[in-house]
Amino acid sequence: MEPSVFFVTKDGLAVFYSQFGAPAAVCLAEALIAAGIKYVVVFGEAGSINPGVDVGQIVIPTFAIREEGVSYHYLPPGFEAKPSDKILKNIRMLLCRMSIPYREGGIWTTDAPFRETIKKVLTYSKIGVLAVEMECSALFCLSTYRRIDSAALLIITDTLWEGVWKPAFEEGEVISMERRVSETLVTYWNELIQ
Repeated sequence: MEPSVFFVTKDGLAVFYSQFGAPAAVCLAEALIAAGIKYVVVFGEAGSINPGVDVGQIVIPTFAIREEGVSYHYLPPGFEAKPSDKILKNIRMLLCRMSIPYREGGIWTTDAPFRETIKKVLTYSKIGVLAVEMECSALFCLSTYRRIDSAALLIITDTLWEGVWKPAFEEGEVISMERRVSETLVTYWNELIQ
């Protein structure tokens, strides 16, 4: 595993880059929690599985479908993976104040990206799942287990709902929104944990 890329400020903000996937993200989070971290705010990427969610948009997960293996080492199968209500509320308020549009709803976390079948895309989209990614359900479950607060903001970098994968990682709207949200989070991070 490559060494982590990170920075820490004197005010207590720590920003870490994680490798993708639930196992890597949870390993990093476990180390940070052991070092005293009490709040985890994920800014990551996701693929839209809903025609109402476009490339470059921000999605705030309100629940996560658990199709990865890590979360089951922390909580039983029937447990619903959800973000912290406190951080979720604060993210909403911050994005509204900064006039950053967002959608909120479910996400689907999987560790099998080559099994994101059209049947699953359509099934999950019908129940309010907006996007697919690889870390959030495991991080939400870890946070519940370790009694810390966590939430996520995800930028849509690709789409799957048309039945074919359409990557857009380098599109201008993705890059500019990533920059805008990153700068907002680094500047106003303390408002998320109050």
